[in-house]
Amino acid sequence: MPCQISTYSSSRSCNVEATNASKVSEIWFKTPSFTTSSIPCVERLQLYTYSHDQGWVDSRKSVSYSWFEIAILKDDKSSEPHKRNGKELVWQSHCNPIASKDFSGQSGVVFERGHDLLKQLQVSRDQVL
Repeated sequence: MPCQISTYSSSRSCNVEATNASKVSEIWFKTPSFTTSSIPCVERLQLYTYSHDQGWVDSRKSVSYSWFEIAILKDDKSSEPHKRNGKELVWQSHCNPIASKDFSGQSGVVFERGHDLLKQLQVSRDQVL
């Protein structure tokens, strides 16, 4: 099967809110499982979002506390990132602009073929992003 450009998207919105200083996360969507023949076709991966921050900050010198990550999961049923050598297979894609209360489109990091994220793709029974 020849390689092709693939786009995956979510039809549901995702609202994640913290009530204290503890990190809160949620899996927004998953791709179909990768196969032995599809992994060599992955040349790059990039996440696009339409999102916003909480809308206020105490200081403009603050860092963003809302961001998007890409994680490798062990299989379709997993709800936690897969671990390899004790390390979670998670990479930060991008942050929301600080104090942005209006939705806007954001482009994440382009993970190219030589990046560790793509190098870590392996076929274990069903592996998904």
